[in-house]
Amino acid sequence: MINLSLLGLITIIILFVAVLFSFFSFTVKTSNKTPNVLIAFYLLAVAIEISFFFYEGQVNLPLIIHKLRDDVGYLKSPLLYLFFLSIIYSNFQLQVKHLLHLIPFVIVIVVFIPRFYLVNEATRALFVQTYITQPEAIFSALFAHLQHAFYLVLIFVALKDYRQIIAENYSDNRGFSYHWLRKMAWFLTFIFLLAVFKNVYKHIGTNLAILNHLRSVLFVALLFFLCWIVINALYYPMLFRGISIDQKPIADAEKSQKQPSKSTPRLKLAQNEAEEKIALIKQTIESQTLYLDPGLTIDALATQVNLPTKEVSTLINHYLQQHFYDFVNEYRIKKAIEILEDPVNDQLTTLEILYEVGFNSKSSFYTVFKKYTHTTPLAYRKEYRRKHAGSSGN
Repeated sequence: MINLSLLGLITIIILFVAVLFSFFSFTVKTSNKTPNVLIAFYLLAVAIEISFFFYEGQVNLPLIIHKLRDDVGYLKSPLLYLFFLSIIYSNFQLQVKHLLHLIPFVIVIVVFIPRFYLVNEATRALFVQTYITQPEAIFSALFAHLQHAFYLVLIFVALKDYRQIIAENYSDNRGFSYHWLRKMAWFLTFIFLLAVFKNVYKHIGTNLAILNHLRSVLFVALLFFLCWIVINALYYPMLFRGISIDQKPIADAEKSQKQPSKSTPRLKLAQNEAEEKIALIKQTIESQTLYLDPGLTIDALATQVNLPTKEVSTLINHYLQQHFYDFVNEYRIKKAIEILEDPVNDQLTTLEILYEVGFNSKSSFYTVFKKYTHTTPLAYRKEYRRKHAGSSGN
């Protein structure tokens, strides 16, 4: 009979969600399979690690299998980190070097070899009876938390670079992916802190009921996390649209050019030359209304002005002190204001206007519009009509 405790029931639901969505991720047809494969393996790792609370007391597995099941947890953080990279970078590919992420998993197995894996089953049973006080177990618990914390730091660093690159090179709502991934990272941090609290009590507490309540709270958080991933992945396919893995933030690119080689001269323009090229960029984007293209990138703009992408990026980000995203959206908002002020366009809805001027997200349009006008589009139109009517009456 399966475990029908509260913890057992939550485990059953998690196993169902994890296995079902991993199957979906493996089988769904998509142009980029890497994120799907990585999140599928992560979900399977979660399912394997917590499956003990499903079969506890019902199935007697060999202690070696039981221990390896527990150690699968060391694969979760590397898989999630690689998943983040596969979402951030559209051309990310798994390589042999990524096998280095298996090192923590291998280290833990090696630590347990002398007094667990190389002894007979009876000796292993004695080891398990006092497992929580064994030095290997204490090392394993500390090492696991350090590993999770380390990968969380790597994830936040990757997100920081991702946000910078988006702002410097793209004008669309690619930032939606960044905000989703950031929420996911903070959700993971919350679950990590819950796990730390639970494990601290596991080593210092004596009440098994309280420990199981803590496990239940942790598993409920994990269940919400998995469901949140599933729902977002199904409803927002644009989440899986990343950037090129070769793109770096401008600040990082310049650091790498502090000692330029003959093949990679450092970009430094005279003030008058920079002003001429900036004028060319502005003239081109205005005359050809490039800003109306919701998918406009800095590469496309560089092609139109016949300048290297890095040079255009430096001119906008350093000489104009603007991110490419803000630079393009400024033109879009000016165009939106023109439309709002023209009485002929009074029948146009906000949604129609935002699409017409190059936005493809209502939330991003409202955010940028309020940044420049300190009000909403409808409020701006209403106030403009009121003032215009007043001046006409005079």
